[in-house]
Amino acid sequence: MASSSRNNKKYDVFVSFRGEDTRDNFSSHLYSALSRQNIQTFIDDQLNRGDEISESLVNAIEASAISVIVFSEGYASSRWCLDELVKILECKKEYAQIVIPVFYRVDPSDVRNQTGSFGNSFSKLEERFKENSKKLQTWRNALKEAATLSGFPSQNIRLESKLINEIANHILKRLVDQVFRPNDNKNQLVGVESRVEEIESLLGAQSKDVYALGIWGIGGIGKATIARATFDKISSDFEGSCFLENVREESQKPGGLACLRQKLLSNLLKDKNVSLDIGLNFRRLSRMKVLIVFDDVTCFSQLESIIGSLDCLTPVSRIIITTRNKQVLRNWGVRKIYEMEALEYHHALELFSRHAFKQSHPDVGYEKFSSKVMKYAQGVPLALKVLGCFLYEREKEVWESAINKLQRILHPSILEVLKISYDSLDDKEKNIFLDVACFFQGENVNLVMKFHDASGFYPEIGISILVDKSLIAIGSYNQIRMHDLLQELGREIVRQESINPGNRSRLWHHEDIYEVLTYNTSLPSNLSAEKLVLLEVPGSSIEQLWDGVKHYSKLNQIIHVACKKLIAKTPNPTLMPHLNKLVILILRGSKSLKSLPAEIFNLECLTELDLSDCSKLKRLPEILSVSFDQSNNFNLKGHCTAGIVNDALRIQHIGHLLAVRWKEMLEKGDFSMDKGHILLPGNEIPKWFKFQSVGSFITWEMPPDFFNNSRVQGIVFSAILAFSDRHVDCGRWFSFSFELKVKTTKDCGPLDTRLFQSRVNYVESYHLHLGYYMFCEEDFNGFWKCNCIPEAVHFNVFPPLECQCCGVKKCGIHLLHTPDSTNSM
Repeated sequence: MASSSRNNKKYDVFVSFRGEDTRDNFSSHLYSALSRQNIQTFIDDQLNRGDEISESLVNAIEASAISVIVFSEGYASSRWCLDELVKILECKKEYAQIVIPVFYRVDPSDVRNQTGSFGNSFSKLEERFKENSKKLQTWRNALKEAATLSGFPSQNIRLESKLINEIANHILKRLVDQVFRPNDNKNQLVGVESRVEEIESLLGAQSKDVYALGIWGIGGIGKATIARATFDKISSDFEGSCFLENVREESQKPGGLACLRQKLLSNLLKDKNVSLDIGLNFRRLSRMKVLIVFDDVTCFSQLESIIGSLDCLTPVSRIIITTRNKQVLRNWGVRKIYEMEALEYHHALELFSRHAFKQSHPDVGYEKFSSKVMKYAQGVPLALKVLGCFLYEREKEVWESAINKLQRILHPSILEVLKISYDSLDDKEKNIFLDVACFFQGENVNLVMKFHDASGFYPEIGISILVDKSLIAIGSYNQIRMHDLLQELGREIVRQESINPGNRSRLWHHEDIYEVLTYNTSLPSNLSAEKLVLLEVPGSSIEQLWDGVKHYSKLNQIIHVACKKLIAKTPNPTLMPHLNKLVILILRGSKSLKSLPAEIFNLECLTELDLSDCSKLKRLPEILSVSFDQSNNFNLKGHCTAGIVNDALRIQHIGHLLAVRWKEMLEKGDFSMDKGHILLPGNEIPKWFKFQSVGSFITWEMPPDFFNNSRVQGIVFSAILAFSDRHVDCGRWFSFSFELKVKTTKDCGPLDTRLFQSRVNYVESYHLHLGYYMFCEEDFNGFWKCNCIPEAVHFNVFPPLECQCCGVKKCGIHLLHTPDSTNSM
């Protein structure tokens, strides 16, 4: 029988022993040690036995996961003991029962060969059963088999108390590893083993002080599961151990923290009636090697109330803390933080399948539906389990309906767990979280900072707290990232503000926005467009823009607008003064838009205008007067398919005019920042770029004193970018970077410098990315120190693109010199 069936047994351990030898000493002490470990143990304390082993005893052996055989000098003189032994070995063969022999003051070889004083006892039994040779041979075979098993010879461990502790700990470990864990792995612990090994490795670090490890991540990501699996695996290596579950929840109950402290001390000291003298208890702990897990800790004061400090524990003790708040770990002085990540796809699919199909893979015909659930859950175990149970044994039609519903409404069980972190935020932090969830997923953190700074939300500390509470993350390319489930949580919180979209604080879904702006459903009268900061209007069949927004004076906290049928063919210029705070205007996909008013470029806060896929846009206003020093990062995206401007040369002309204006600005030193960039339509590098190349790499030769003559101020760069929808999703974004590669005459190590980095959205056709970087004093000091000479520049797009038709197609470099330099720019 498979070992995974053993955890259904009534008893954990059955102890077989010779009563006259060990009942009042070794066996009773072993029973007590097992009981202290909460190991359910059967021990026969009958003093008088009949000739045959009783049925109840046979049942007890069969109902045990492990049998411990205490071989003592007189064990083989009892036919009762030997019949128990035979039955135990039968269960080992039939039920895969674990058998552990203990050789108590006898030699294993004497048991195996029935020699020595142990053999003398067996000889007495032989005399009584000399007529039953078959029975005797059965007993001999059983003794020989049992004596060959790995066990515990008492002569190897002098102190009996130490021997008993080692046996008890070994039994506990075998129970965890071979009895309970196999079944847990089958149903729950998918993808856990490698993570447990990582945590074990971290906990094994040498430390002069108590070593504390934090396990940190979003709700439902599996922190408690990993902590529990680790605890179960290694707790037997410690003198005392305690897993304190749900610290946050328990501490909120009346007297909850006191109860948690009592539970901690009782478990560690193995004393249910632990003394009320806290000082005495912690002095007792100071002499023990202990393992403690604090699960779901939300604030430092919880740990202080439960244990005070780590000073009361020995340096060999280990502490694990699971939390959603990284600041808790910092306050506690945690040295290492293990960040929980989502399950890999194959593990996520297996976990979901075990709940949805009761097997390790989806049923035939449900693969596509399961794939959609994988995309939705994004590897979060909680979501996978909840949705798997929810969809179990439901028809395909129900699956499809449920998955579609999940796109708009978060499952209540998932929402309940995720919302705990949101509820712990203050009002300003909640606002930032909701804005990111509704509008700023994947945006540059600096843009988000600027946006919320203007709103008075103190974004530096607010965003830091959101990161600490694992509600958002800042990617390696400075983009704000939020798990899809957390994004859906934020949007669900906004949806629950009112059944009427017009009464909600934020609108992002085009259907809701169209209803609100077209039919004026319940817009509060105190809203005004003057505070509109971000306006996004992507649509495929847009008929009226500004004229359709008849109620623009009622817009205030509707920060982000994405709607259809709201954009006019020629927007009304009179709306412009009402959009003075507008930072980003996204008109992507407005296929009815034919022109833009010149006033749009006079909006003092506007930094990004996206006109991607505006297929009927044929005219731009005169924009040579744009004051670029208002915003050195002005980003103009679009004018993208053949339908935008019928004459391809027209596209080049627009890009050329902007590029020339930009060049003039740089020549005059008309900039307020040390770097900037713009994105324009176009497929050629401007001719005034002295160094040009096909592809993403330029090599050049410069004199040795290039950085020493102080004539070079900076670098202007350009790159032609293109993507193909055959290879790249149209909603995808990339990180675009420009790197300067130098060679040195001194051994200063690698000095490749990333001078510029920005976010680039997918664009359907060729676009020209123009940027500049002004060298600072720190740059020059580094270059001078190592005698650096530039030898190449490299343009990168990340994540990398496998196809040749996407990415950087051409690139160019131009040097900026001091105005009085004789070198041409």
